Amino acid sequence: DEIVFPALEEAMNDISTKSKEEKESFKKDILSLVDIYRKIEVKSYDLRQDDRGYYRIDPFVESEAKNIDAKSKPKNAQELIVSVRELVSQFKRAIEDNGGNNLLFRRTETGELLKQKPHHEDVAQRLFYMLADLFCQKANILLAGESDAGRGPVDFALGTGYAEKVLVEIKKSDNKNIEDGFKLQIESYQKSENARYSFYVVILIKEKSKKVDHVSQLDSIINLYEENKAKGVLSPELVIIDGLIHPSPSKLRSK
Repeated sequence: DEIVFPALEEAMNDISTKSKEEKESFKKDILSLVDIYRKIEVKSYDLRQDDRGYYRIDPFVESEAKNIDAKSKPKNAQELIVSVRELVSQFKRAIEDNGGNNLLFRRTETGELLKQKPHHEDVAQRLFYMLADLFCQKANILLAGESDAGRGPVDFALGTGYAEKVLVEIKKSDNKNIEDGFKLQIESYQKSENARYSFYVVILIKEKSKKVDHVSQLDSIINLYEENKAKGVLSPELVIIDGLIHPSPSKLRSK
């Protein structure tokens, strides 16, 4: 059966400058195009597989909301740092202890976790943003995405005003640029006395290499951070989050 959309019919009738034959030809071309689109098979989005990793974030955040709380509203820059440190700690707990790590990995069509195939970094960043939004509402903290302002990309800025901001960068451990990103943050401290305080959060999603002669980027960052702390060199506050999927205690006992 021929399907003619009312809006399309009206549009064709409004072409007053065209002849009847031209209108008929135009109509046939449009209907032919519509027919082509109707025959295109569009694969529906599988919510169990959740290929992009977004679908499960909302339900998790809703269940986690009760664990996201701000003890007080920061009154100055130092209290702001303490508040953001508490937020990062709650984000870490959500991933390590409350099942948030399950959101970081792809799934099969039956919903089974693929422990060796992590999602893109934006899944972890979206999760942080949504949990941070709950925290910031209670603490009266401004939350915004932070673009590349010369020091390298920073994911989030949290503040009580224009001058008082704390930056948070969320990275996966398999990001090939995590070492460079950390060093860029250190350079920003060294170049500016007014550099904002920042947290550099790395989520471990692959086991570190056990080769004795291999030093991973994550190992390098940890070593550099510890060296700078010992020397009193300003660095971003490094936070490592274990996002790996570990066997349940029951499975460990059964072995």
